[in-house]
Amino acid sequence: MISLALIFSNLNDSPYRVLFLGDSITAGYGLSLREAYPQKVQDLLAEKNLSIKSINGGVSGDTTAGGLRRLQWQLKSNPQMVVIALGANDMLRGIPPETTKKNLEQMIKLLQENKIQVVLLEMQANPTMGRDFVKRFDEIYKKLGKEMNVPVLDFFISDVALKPELNLEDRIHPNGRGQKVIAEKVSQFLEPILRSELEKN
Repeated sequence: MISLALIFSNLNDSPYRVLFLGDSITAGYGLSLREAYPQKVQDLLAEKNLSIKSINGGVSGDTTAGGLRRLQWQLKSNPQMVVIALGANDMLRGIPPETTKKNLEQMIKLLQENKIQVVLLEMQANPTMGRDFVKRFDEIYKKLGKEMNVPVLDFFISDVALKPELNLEDRIHPNGRGQKVIAEKVSQFLEPILRSELEKN
């Protein structure tokens, strides 16, 4: 007969589950799942004695509306933290920034109601979208961070964007090297947040 103490010990030793809710960058477009940054984040944190289980919730072409629609289903994986990396396709499709903000807000609210830690990865608008659109879009993430008390990582692909050597031939999606660069930035940002969360549990 297995003791309750052993059961709870095993639960406490299980990796902290982190869901990465994103689009093609998160999905690792053109690459294997192991090459995508969520898995690489898991590997990098393991080197720092932080055990997490990365759940790749990336869907190519997804918008914030799509992320909101599938979030309830994604919660079946029982994440303890959700990293939201959505908004790029909203921007590319010219979706009003106010709509993007509302969708992200609803996702954050749902997660907070379920006592799940939320982290936002910031996207920025392409200058070709026009000055007014860029201003309204680029304000979204930091505003949400302040309004809803959510950690926000500044433009998370800043070290990869527009660098041919770090992207596939389409010059849009990160290659394996680019994904690793993103993973290094994301893991450094998540590390103190994760350590704080683990201390609470």
